[in-house]
Amino acid sequence: MALYNGLAACLGFVFAAAPWWASFTDNQPALWTSIIFGLLQVLASLSARSHKGWSSWPHWISLLCGVSFLIFPFLFHFPWGLAVLYAVLGYSTVLLNYAAMNKPAPPR
Repeated sequence: MALYNGLAACLGFVFAAAPWWASFTDNQPALWTSIIFGLLQVLASLSARSHKGWSSWPHWISLLCGVSFLIFPFLFHFPWGLAVLYAVLGYSTVLLNYAAMNKPAPPR
């Protein structure tokens, strides 16, 4: 589970830094939405490392951040290539959190 959460946290950093590498810093609503949801995903993913199962609220927050990044490029009318990249990374976030919630706890 720690691997999945670590990868989801890395994707959160990618989303938080996206306004600069994707050059949409002039679009203030998109800039702040990407930064806030990216950092929220980082915090939720890192705090989810000690939680497991479907009742884990940090996993749900990170999963919902991934869903928001699926919608994000279409809401802010991004170019096609950037929209596909955002959708793929958002979908990856959803899948990582889904896998982390479904993974059974290791035996003690």
